[in-house]
Amino acid sequence: MRMRRQQSRARGLLHSPVAVRYVSGARRSNMVSRAASNWIGGLGIKLMAWGDRLGERRWTARRRAMAIAALALASLAATPAAGADASGKVVGLLAGAAMLAIAWYTFANYLAPVADDPDSGFRAALVILAMIAVVKLAVLPFFPGFATDVSSYEAWAGQIASLGPARTYQEGYFLDYPPGYLYALWMAGVIANLLGASGDFLRVIVESPAIVADLALALLMFVFVRRDGRSSTLALAAMLLIALNPALLFDTVVWGQSDSVPAFTMLLSVIAILSSQFELCWAIAAISVLVKPQGLMLVPVLALYTLFESDWRVWISSAVSFVAIAIIGIAPFQIGHHWNWIIDLYTSTAAYYHETSVNAFNLMALLGGVRQADSDTIAGVSYFALGMSALVPLYLYVTWMLWRGRSARRLMFASFITIFGFFMLAPRMHERYLYPALVFAAPLALESATMMTVFAILSVTCLFNLWYVLHTLNTVVFMD
Repeated sequence: MRMRRQQSRARGLLHSPVAVRYVSGARRSNMVSRAASNWIGGLGIKLMAWGDRLGERRWTARRRAMAIAALALASLAATPAAGADASGKVVGLLAGAAMLAIAWYTFANYLAPVADDPDSGFRAALVILAMIAVVKLAVLPFFPGFATDVSSYEAWAGQIASLGPARTYQEGYFLDYPPGYLYALWMAGVIANLLGASGDFLRVIVESPAIVADLALALLMFVFVRRDGRSSTLALAAMLLIALNPALLFDTVVWGQSDSVPAFTMLLSVIAILSSQFELCWAIAAISVLVKPQGLMLVPVLALYTLFESDWRVWISSAVSFVAIAIIGIAPFQIGHHWNWIIDLYTSTAAYYHETSVNAFNLMALLGGVRQADSDTIAGVSYFALGMSALVPLYLYVTWMLWRGRSARRLMFASFITIFGFFMLAPRMHERYLYPALVFAAPLALESATMMTVFAILSVTCLFNLWYVLHTLNTVVFMD
């Protein structure tokens, strides 16, 4: 029975003849985990490369959970004992390296079978994406972006590079992002300081993490479609739907935002769970939430899939992975702060934008107007209560859909409809929050003319929403 249950999980990405060939080649990808482990070293990360003496090539769920829990315990132990490292830089470097290693292992392990196949088209895709990334970086100086966002990123990068994570969040200093993306800005800030960067050069460095995430996101989409058994031509088409999508280009290059980063981790968590790597999925999901709160939109979908596709042991190990990664990511910033500062950060950020719509063209904007108080009422019901109540049938529908069956297509559609529905129905939505919905819609657009039409319409409307808001912010008045 146990064997049949495990076999029943091998669906979605593992159902086609081409996918079977790639799965058989996945054994070679164990080298990726060893490379990541050697790079990190210490603090329990070596447990992640612990193989069975009989030559077992895959981690067990228990070992993954043990490795991540060991890292969390090490972070907790290091936080109160920081002593001379009151800046949190040492703990921060270890925490950042640990999260990067987990993300890199999950990403590279999934790519390896396609990358190792000389006929997969992977090398051509990589060359195309590298050229696109170079062009994006080259044209960045020609687009000033939204000055408030760009200057905030530059200031935060300098703040954490100079003072360390423990002193980055200070009373009276505006920083409404959770810690996840600050790790990327920390690296950018260090590089900028070493090179003495300023002006356009500084902006290129600070926005490089988003450009890299753009590249990784498109490459991950190529491999997803390829491992799903479709041709390299279709895989390239899906990749370019992401890499050259005008709305996504506008968000990263023209506006100067970083929504490609949480979109990448959200897609990576879905791909991990489709490969029955539940613990890695939840570790990546925690990183998504730490990068931007929008990652929470996808958590119920992942929870439902985990509930329906696994047993109580996996539920526990997945929860351990999620909590442990959250502890690891938060620990360096926790030094010198009260125990619940991270809760206050998330709640204060949510409360700061107590509006019907924060420039998103959605249902709340249509009913109550843009940037109006969501405590205002319609028919005696506040816009906040109305929008949040509308999410109940949305998640009930997703529950019913996943209860009926699980597959790669179903989970992709569930992820798409959840994020799109959240954007359209919920209050306090920014114009950029449609970004990950377009990512999940891309592979579905290749399967039917209907979904291609939906994808095209959403791309155009998202682009118009972004352009109109940025034009207004830059030329008229900041909508506050």
